[in-house]
Amino acid sequence: MKLFKRFALIMLIIGTLFIMCSCKDSPEQIERNKEIVAAAKESAAVYILEKYGFEAEITDAVQEREYGMFGSSPLSTVFVRMRYGGKDFGVYVDNICYDNYQAEEIDAAVRADIEAAFPGLYKLRIKASEVDSVYDDFEAECVHMFHNYFDGTNAPEILLKGDRCLVTAYYVKTDLSSLEGTHAFDRYVSTYKGKMTFLSCRSEAKTAFAPEYDFDGSINVENAFFIDSSYILNSEGGEFRSYQLAVYDDIFTYTTSDNNTEGVYIKEVPADPSKLRKTETYKPDFMSPAFSISADRECTVRVFYPTYKITDYEHLKTFCVVYEKEADRFVAFTDDHFKYPSYDSTDFKNYQSVVALEIKLKPGEETTFAFVKDVYDKRKKSRLI
Repeated sequence: MKLFKRFALIMLIIGTLFIMCSCKDSPEQIERNKEIVAAAKESAAVYILEKYGFEAEITDAVQEREYGMFGSSPLSTVFVRMRYGGKDFGVYVDNICYDNYQAEEIDAAVRADIEAAFPGLYKLRIKASEVDSVYDDFEAECVHMFHNYFDGTNAPEILLKGDRCLVTAYYVKTDLSSLEGTHAFDRYVSTYKGKMTFLSCRSEAKTAFAPEYDFDGSINVENAFFIDSSYILNSEGGEFRSYQLAVYDDIFTYTTSDNNTEGVYIKEVPADPSKLRKTETYKPDFMSPAFSISADRECTVRVFYPTYKITDYEHLKTFCVVYEKEADRFVAFTDDHFKYPSYDSTDFKNYQSVVALEIKLKPGEETTFAFVKDVYDKRKKSRLI
């Protein structure tokens, strides 16, 4: 055993030394890095002068590095920070250069195009760039990087130079169905790279929580709490969709499987404490009313539950339980039955937040759920429900 421990210690020391050494550039590489950065600064200065006709001040330059298991290694690409006329911007130097000096002008042009064709735009998000870097030192700054010059009329063509062009337009309580069949935005989706998403939010407050539409994904069902309709446009055409909510006592439900609010029933039922598992040290109490939900068909329902109905929600950990008929008691949810919580927002009318439950229903069956104080047994590494 002692021999094994000594061997393990030696291997640990060797591994640590290997990692420490592999994380550092050699003296020769350090000198090479300086040359790369110096050349990139010169390239950036010449590029800006030729593209815009002015000389910008160089404030900093960061060489990009590639992450690996034991550290990072230097690349030949450099992000050069510059300033001109009180405006800070960046130039990404690769085989050719890209910059975001005109990012605000491009955004304004897109906003103007959308407003002209479909007035009432509340908020706009654009995700497009010819550069995609994940290097921590400048990843957040490396957005809207383009090589071509924006002349005031070619915003769609510039945006589509990148790998993807995602434009998300937010409206408030707006009928988006009139967008069906429109050709006003054809230039933005002229290739497979372009997608535009129009979202009608249920209130101004909810625009803060309605996320961007992912290029290869779809609008998540939990977003039905925030938006009442969407229109998604790409090179293959457009698709309009509405999201119908039903409400019972400030509890909203959305039928994710068929978007039909009819035939789903929810009611408050007695919460019987004797149906909660108790031990000598754990005597749980209900922290909310119990509710029963049922449907006239097989469907999946998302329940948006206001946390003001959960006692002292902000200070106590609560846990969702569901009544199991066979056991005649409330038990912890299972992954195939509940998803809880899917998110915790900070907007529900005038209440602090909501949590979301996803419940699978079958005709003729009721599902009863409630919230209890969440107690975790550290010794058994499991909940006591």
